[in-house]
Amino acid sequence: MNFKSITVGQFQAMYKIHGMEMEPEDKAAQLVMAMTGRGVDEVYNMPLSKFNRLCREAESALGLLGVELYNSKPAKFIRAGGNLYGLNYEIKKPPFNAGKYVEVVTFSNDLIANLHLILASMAVPYKWMRPVRAMTTRLLQTI
Repeated sequence: MNFKSITVGQFQAMYKIHGMEMEPEDKAAQLVMAMTGRGVDEVYNMPLSKFNRLCREAESALGLLGVELYNSKPAKFIRAGGNLYGLNYEIKKPPFNAGKYVEVVTFSNDLIANLHLILASMAVPYKWMRPVRAMTTRLLQTI
């Protein structure tokens, strides 16, 4: 499993579990549950070889996340729920405004837990590879 196939929710859950103090066996089971979305009974009743393989994948995914995130280029576009969004990384560039800046600063107090909120503040919906706001501005200018 590579880090690109992990959702934000899975990453948040795995990161939270990784930081908890509990027995190693319970932590491994929780990581497998978070990574696969399976229930407690399914994880505890699966064959040991499959459980061990999933544990190794979970640990390697967590270990690689730090390395690959720092060595990779940020995405310009993401697709969520069938919709295309552009990501605005520059504060000076519209449509980033004071409200969105305050949101990002507020959410950055707990970065991992609020990762989805920070991403939502940076996302700009696109249609036909143009920002929605630019299309409406252009339409208003023609009227």
